[in-house]
Amino acid sequence: MKLSAYFIPYAVLSLAAIILTVSWGASQKREKQRLETNQSTLLEKERRYKLRDSLNAVSIGVLTLKTAEFAEHFSVMEDMIKEMGVKLKRIENISQNAIQSNYKITTPLRDTIVIIDSSTVKNGLSLQYRDPWIELKGTILNNRFTGSIVSYDTLIQVVHRVPRRFLFFRFGTKELRQEIVSSNPNTQLTYSRNLKIAK
Repeated sequence: MKLSAYFIPYAVLSLAAIILTVSWGASQKREKQRLETNQSTLLEKERRYKLRDSLNAVSIGVLTLKTAEFAEHFSVMEDMIKEMGVKLKRIENISQNAIQSNYKITTPLRDTIVIIDSSTVKNGLSLQYRDPWIELKGTILNNRFTGSIVSYDTLIQVVHRVPRRFLFFRFGTKELRQEIVSSNPNTQLTYSRNLKIAK
């Protein structure tokens, strides 16, 4: 009777120690996998491709960072997020993209009259061009162009899981990837980074 009274607490403690050890081991395995995936993402080059033969798209890996890592390596972005009034612990993903739109325009110049003040009228040239992605208008007078150029674009960003593969089987998650497509065929994505904040 006395033996079982001593045995039960030790058995419970041993079982708790085993559970904690297994849990810690699984946690370390997940952390190792996260770091390996991040290293692979940092070393890879983005994959560029086209949709519908004209829309530019990019595929890149997603970095998974802990809040402290994000604060250490992306302090400028962290300051901006704080200015927005958003708490870091509530963030799931942060995406940063830079785009460049290159246009080649051929459009006729038309004669027009430009009133410089109430008493002077001079001949000049007006320029106007519009398509679904750009609007250009202005006036050329005395070898000087005055006008405006407005560019329109929409970036579609999709973050998805890439499963692990073994023979013909797919399981789990190997990595997260981000696909970005520009709706403007003249746009090139020049930089992109997606950060997942680990909880």
